[in-house]
Amino acid sequence: MQFDQPGKRIWGDYQHPENYGHYALNIRVPKIQPAIDKILEHGGRSKAKPTHWTVSAEISAWDSLSYDPDGNILDVFELEPAPGSLLAAYDGRCSSLQTVALHVSDARRSARFYAALGYRPWYDKMLENMESFFNIPKGTSLHNINMVRGDASLGRIEIAQYVGWPGQSQRTIAVPPNTGILSIAMETDNLDATMQLLTSIGTEPCSAAVEVRAPLLGNVRARSYYGPDDELLEFYQRI
Repeated sequence: MQFDQPGKRIWGDYQHPENYGHYALNIRVPKIQPAIDKILEHGGRSKAKPTHWTVSAEISAWDSLSYDPDGNILDVFELEPAPGSLLAAYDGRCSSLQTVALHVSDARRSARFYAALGYRPWYDKMLENMESFFNIPKGTSLHNINMVRGDASLGRIEIAQYVGWPGQSQRTIAVPPNTGILSIAMETDNLDATMQLLTSIGTEPCSAAVEVRAPLLGNVRARSYYGPDDELLEFYQRI
């Protein structure tokens, strides 16, 4: 979306990647280098060249980081999954959005929060020796937890904690008209029950429930809340 007033980039040029909140969109592609070439041809910029790393016994990847024209990070990756793994079935096209990545202060705490919303941990690992790829201080580890809904390979939440490198909330910055990933939306078939659940686990509301007409969805009833590190979450029900 575009606002009628100018804003600034939430993350700037990512001078402080240790800060918390929604920070990247992850998209799977069949071949990584042609995808990067297209990003550069259409106004994007490169942040980190493709790097090969092993995620687990069942999966490895060629991973890269780029900026879109508004300075948002795109994690574009080519997977090498083992037969039968969750991500093995693939039609060879660029995927829908696979993952929204969150920087957090405590990966375990965030994982418990999203587990209460029905997600389960699919991948949980402490990554070492990734300083050059992520451009982070020497000796910093990355605690990475991927949360999934059921057996769905899309719509994952990637929780990332820079262990040994604390950051700050961006609650006052990740607001309109600033540009970046302002929030993520989750659909529910019972908003009242979802609100009751969120209240029971101490989640702070950002707004009252409202009824709006949403593009592609029609009329919805929605309410926004703050996640464990002040990331904005919208829950909506079609009506």
